Amino acid sequence: MDGSQGTEPQAETGQQHEGGHLPGVRDQEHTRTVLAAARAQYGNQRSQYLHGVMAALSWVLGENPRSPVSGAVLDGPPSADRLRTEEALARAAAQDALLGPEPGLSRRDFCMGASLALAWAAVLTEAPPVRVWTVLG
Repeated sequence: MDGSQGTEPQAETGQQHEGGHLPGVRDQEHTRTVLAAARAQYGNQRSQYLHGVMAALSWVLGENPRSPVSGAVLDGPPSADRLRTEEALARAAAQDALLGPEPGLSRRDFCMGASLALAWAAVLTEAPPVRVWTVLG
């Protein structure tokens, strides 16, 4: 790979959820419920906002090792500090996508979904990023 191309993000060591919960991180069961609701809604809407929510929450749960905005790779679920860092990056990326020289609504919507999901997962807000209905399985 030459110097003009980016390098692959290095893997970080994630923290394992003990009993389904890390301090400053929503419990896994509640996070799975919100992720299931987002997936159900995405089946009907296919919005970039919901895509961002799903990407963020699957990363929070350790289902996807690559973070949704920065692309950092973890070996497990992210810590509360890492969640807050990624949330700030998602929020800034959403603003940049809207105010940049070539505004991109789909990128903004993806980053807003990721930002709100990460803020909720990091217990920075009480409202989940999607409406949670009973998901029948």
